Amino acid sequence: MVVLSLTAELLDAALEERARHERALDREVCRRWDGKTFLIATLDDRLDGVHASTCNSPNKCGYCARMAALENLKMLELDADRGPGPEILLVLTTPTVTLEMSEFYGPLQQVMRALRLRWAVRYCSLLEYTTGKAPRSGGRRRPHLNVLLKGVAPRDAGPVRGIVHRVWCAQTGAVPEATYAAPIRDVGGLSKYVAAHFQKTSQRPPEGFKGQRFNPSKGQWRYWNGDLTAAEMREQAKRAIARDNLRYRGALAGLRGPELEAWIDAEEQRRDQLDWSIYRLKRDRWGEERWQWLGGKGLRRGDYD
Repeated sequence: MVVLSLTAELLDAALEERARHERALDREVCRRWDGKTFLIATLDDRLDGVHASTCNSPNKCGYCARMAALENLKMLELDADRGPGPEILLVLTTPTVTLEMSEFYGPLQQVMRALRLRWAVRYCSLLEYTTGKAPRSGGRRRPHLNVLLKGVAPRDAGPVRGIVHRVWCAQTGAVPEATYAAPIRDVGGLSKYVAAHFQKTSQRPPEGFKGQRFNPSKGQWRYWNGDLTAAEMREQAKRAIARDNLRYRGALAGLRGPELEAWIDAEEQRRDQLDWSIYRLKRDRWGEERWQWLGGKGLRRGDYD
């Protein structure tokens, strides 16, 4: 494992980033950061930036949940723009208090198999938990799924509801009156609603949950248009979010029209050329701070010695 000597430039940048992190609001930074691990960006072997890392755990961190929700929203928006978009929304409730979602995977797949006897259904499910504050909840929180369906016409919401009652409710014990199936009238509005709920602390899974909350169908029934994988869609979403952020920054700087678009293109091209490394500040046996390489290719042995 490579350990690089500390330089004033690198140390100053790291300390400045640490101070910015401490001043920031909870919604702006990952509070599970250890204060020692940094993402270091270089361009042509020159230091470009030092950034605090994130835990990347949306089930444990409010900031990372917010970032995941924004990415999920952008994925759904980009996919709907390509068309076709989802046309039916299912809400599948459960009566069980549990952190283990595997017991509901079978019933969900049975619902999809039953639907596919009539329609070429593709789906994307998003997991939430109830708040436990309802009068009859007893303070206990239960999981439920918001499911977006493609391949079913809005006029068929009634038959879809009947299949859900017959299959999902029979296998999970859910009450038919508590499930929901209805046409989607505004894909954009629904996507933003779902994304907002995804990042709400009150509907985040309880502590100890380790599963996935965002699950598009795969394989033959791949949810994403253009036969894209979830990884490819997420990468496109990240680039679109980064471009939106650049447009906001450029507008604040007074750029408009073609000048703004040219600046965004140039900045995007510059960012594509960056090399990234993960380093941690650590003390050696003599008490001196060193950079310990954890991964990436942005810095080489001897750089910043």
